[in-house]
Amino acid sequence: MAEEIEEIDMQHFAGLFGDSHLSWIIAQIVADPFQVYRPKDLEELAEASALSTRKALRILTRLGLLIRNDTDRQHPSYKANLDSKKKHLALTLLSYSVVDDSIGTDCMDDPIAEYYDSDLRDRYESVERGLHADRPAP
Repeated sequence: MAEEIEEIDMQHFAGLFGDSHLSWIIAQIVADPFQVYRPKDLEELAEASALSTRKALRILTRLGLLIRNDTDRQHPSYKANLDSKKKHLALTLLSYSVVDDSIGTDCMDDPIAEYYDSDLRDRYESVERGLHADRPAP
């Protein structure tokens, strides 16, 4: 089982986005959305060129997944855009689904239940109550 997980880790999102530096950076953001990322660190960890790392960071910033901090113009840093909660949740669920499909686990269930409990339950249950408000009680 450990070998299967290791193989999955080597192919972020099961290769859905290709085996690129972009998918590697996305996986890092999903794994630790509270981290501050510096291009040089990502280059070293991903064994990527400065050009491909900058390109990936530019794409992810344009998509709203990252926020660029230019306080130090020479050494910008990036962090996950936590205001983009649904995008981050979707990527997180996608990463769990890859593991679930590959090794038959249910990793996705807990984050889905937590999202429903924290963000959706009140909205859906109040709508449901409203739909049945005019029906007599059994």
